[in-house]
Amino acid sequence: MDEFEEIIPLGDFLKITFIGNHQQSGPSYRKMFDYIRKNNFKIAGDAIERTIMDHSVSRKAEHYITEIQIPVIRQFSFHDKKSKR
Repeated sequence: MDEFEEIIPLGDFLKITFIGNHQQSGPSYRKMFDYIRKNNFKIAGDAIERTIMDHSVSRKAEHYITEIQIPVIRQFSFHDKKSKR
């Protein structure tokens, strides 16, 4: 593996894409954490932030696009199992 390669482990990820750069990621993280809590997920590793479009593509900040991925594990409760019968 060279310096430009990175292996991302297999698994389930939650993803959100937003208009803005990494410094503007706070509201998106809050939305994701709220979703994780409400839907019985557990965070299974570090978040990944990907720049889709930034100043190298456009000089207009309103064109910047960032994606956040968080690895998760679904936690099932007794209620979940009971409702599937």
